[in-house]
Amino acid sequence: MKAAFSRERHKCIPNIPQSLDFIIPHMYTLTRGFERFLLNDKTT
Repeated sequence: MKAAFSRERHKCIPNIPQSLDFIIPHMYTLTRGFERFLLNDKTT
């Protein structure tokens, strides 16, 4: 019975993303003074 509930629940829930890559909109890369806020992100 648990397996049946699990299958139905997984039909409604989106898959977990495999990466964290995303595009930041231009408006969020500048400060109020229109200076570049985000230059790059080096996590490695």
